Amino acid sequence: MNGNEKQTAAQGSAPLLLHIDDSNGECLYSNAATQAYEGVCDAQALAQESLGRTDSEHSGLARLVRGHYRVGRTQLVEKATGQHEVFDTVSIPVKEARTGADAICTLMTPSEIKSHEMPTSKAETYDSLTGLASWNLLHQRLAHALAQLQTEHTTPGALLVLNLDGFGLINRVRGREIGDTVLRIAAKRLLSIARASCTVARIEGAHFAALVPELNTPPDSQARYVMGIAHRMQLAIGADPIVIGDASYEISVSIGVALLRVGDISANEMLREAEAASARARKEGGGRIVFYEPKLQTYLAERLEITQSLARALETKELKMFIQPQYAHDGTVTGAELLARWTHATRGVISPAIFIPLAEESGLIERLTHWSIEVACQTAFELRRLGSTHPLSVNISPKLLTNHRLIDFVRETLARTEVPGSSLMFEVTEGILIDDVELVEHHMQELQKMGIRFSVDDFGTGYSNLVLLKRLPLSELKIDQSLVRDIPADLDDIAIARMILGMARQLNLNVVAEGVETLEQAKFLWENACGSLQGYLMARPLPIAHWLEAVRTGRTAPGQANEKPGKDQKLIPSC
Repeated sequence: MNGNEKQTAAQGSAPLLLHIDDSNGECLYSNAATQAYEGVCDAQALAQESLGRTDSEHSGLARLVRGHYRVGRTQLVEKATGQHEVFDTVSIPVKEARTGADAICTLMTPSEIKSHEMPTSKAETYDSLTGLASWNLLHQRLAHALAQLQTEHTTPGALLVLNLDGFGLINRVRGREIGDTVLRIAAKRLLSIARASCTVARIEGAHFAALVPELNTPPDSQARYVMGIAHRMQLAIGADPIVIGDASYEISVSIGVALLRVGDISANEMLREAEAASARARKEGGGRIVFYEPKLQTYLAERLEITQSLARALETKELKMFIQPQYAHDGTVTGAELLARWTHATRGVISPAIFIPLAEESGLIERLTHWSIEVACQTAFELRRLGSTHPLSVNISPKLLTNHRLIDFVRETLARTEVPGSSLMFEVTEGILIDDVELVEHHMQELQKMGIRFSVDDFGTGYSNLVLLKRLPLSELKIDQSLVRDIPADLDDIAIARMILGMARQLNLNVVAEGVETLEQAKFLWENACGSLQGYLMARPLPIAHWLEAVRTGRTAPGQANEKPGKDQKLIPSC
């Protein structure tokens, strides 16, 4: 008799454990074999204890009725010996014979899994907040599914990692108590549609996972089948708003999918693949489903390397600040924008469109912004020594406007460099106008008291709330270069630009047009009373030292500050 046959024989001769719980998790019946073990009923009621027993919707029975049955695995302690043993379990909904009440019948048989392979405590097995499986239990079952795929040639399964988009904002604005309630409701919704054999877990924060151990579908249709599962999960959580008291919260879900496969792959690697796909789904705007591909790992590894290099660049001379002046109709300088430029030692020039989002994601944005403000104050100090008082614009991350550390840093830097706040213009993106409005308004007002002025960057490309434009302490709007690019050929862009300019006049806001490259664009903007122009037509971005030299020698008229001015850069066109 081989090892597998012995195991089967042992299981066949082992006594079957059976017990019945009512809908509140109280044990109604257990056979003699069950009574030889400690804590049987408690082992089956973990999720119910975590979610509460206030109504039947929160009970294990409600989930069983939807899923018909539930399979799982639990660890029990034999009373006589104190030894830990692992049992495979099947729970099914039944009616209690005497009263007709709803109940759960659980059958238990010895498992092939050894006790040392199972989490040993309640905290290690289930998440205390949601009642879902813990990361430890998910990891153990994922490892078991991969092992089965290797040795028993079962059909492959899938691992899905889910993230609740925008949950962090709910937690910050409404508080942790509301955030925890959102997580519990999302967990309940997810459980309501999960297959009985599926392990649903909470990894951390608003990150969940679902392990489908076997897809039971032909290989050529596995991806389509999993896509259907992922769509159902998205709909279960996000189709209806989560209502808490008088407030409702719209939730979307980003899902990353990794298909289980035969090969030398560990549970940790499988989780990393699904999490990478989930991160890509969030990066693409949220509410998406993304499958893991090997090239995605290469992409993420490259992003990590660039992020690490950016941290080093902040300490070296790789990262430099350039300046691009802005001009009034008569050719005088009205201001200038500071633009970070990065020349990597081996990769060459890395676009701000790449490293700024990476700084946001990695948390380096605060260091990058502080460096920008420091450079701006030093430059403003040098300009004032030369008799130039035009403001310098610095891009500020919306995230930092919700953090009081920015106010403290600005106050300290202005005092140390002996520069007035009026020397700085903080540019914020249009999206800041719809998040954390009260906190942002308060912090902007504190900065305004120091003399700082504010400009809305890239205006016309995002969500515009005109009431907030009037409410917040703004001085300027910047028309995005994407709107300027096709002027005067594109009638839609002309209409939008005229609308922005007219609205700005009503709100007493200055307007700067970015990306001006042709005489035709400049002529249209001057004719429609645009305050200032910024772009290659007048001056390209140049090193700060070059601009300071141009100011010192009086060569700041359009075109004169460029090393290679084009023939169309000599003059600003008149109306």
